[in-house]
Amino acid sequence: MQPANSTAPLLFETDSPGPPPRIDDGIDMAQALASLGLEHRTVLLLGVVEGFTCEEIADILGLPIGTIMSRLSRARQALRKRIEQDMPRYMPTRGHAK
Repeated sequence: MQPANSTAPLLFETDSPGPPPRIDDGIDMAQALASLGLEHRTVLLLGVVEGFTCEEIADILGLPIGTIMSRLSRARQALRKRIEQDMPRYMPTRGHAK
């Protein structure tokens, strides 16, 4: 639990005017994660949240490491797409970095 006067961590860095976006500015991460299929959500949570390596996740789930890497990549892509839909003005434009 965060102290009452703390702010949510930054989600993206941006050059947009005004305050930077924060998780509590319209992105419901629980909904974004729930929008992923079980296979993709499981791999993403094990790798990103729990910190397991792809090899460890493969051992845990009894799957080939290539399958884990593929699912992790697709999960990240799907999550990015969902977040872009929720907050398009804060997403950096690809290939146009300042």
